[in-house]
Amino acid sequence: MRLAGMVPVCLGVIAAGLGSQLPEFSQQYRQRLGGALGELDRVLAEFDRDATVSGLSRDQALDEYSAAASAFLKSRGKSVTATLARRARPVR
Repeated sequence: MRLAGMVPVCLGVIAAGLGSQLPEFSQQYRQRLGGALGELDRVLAEFDRDATVSGLSRDQALDEYSAAASAFLKSRGKSVTATLARRARPVR
């Protein structure tokens, strides 16, 4: 067999090998994405629970962070707000 005839065969073997891994890659990606979303949900549920225990809604708790004199608390409020925005984004 000539070299020119072997190139398509080699490319076909490589493509088949890569294509055979696609289902497993997709499954692991979905699993990892699900885990990340679950962790975001857990963090936000804890925040909501802490706010409720303190007699606050989520928005009131965020307002308290914003109104705090402490730079640390303001930063934490921005962090929670960013987490809320990240969770609200549609999953692709």
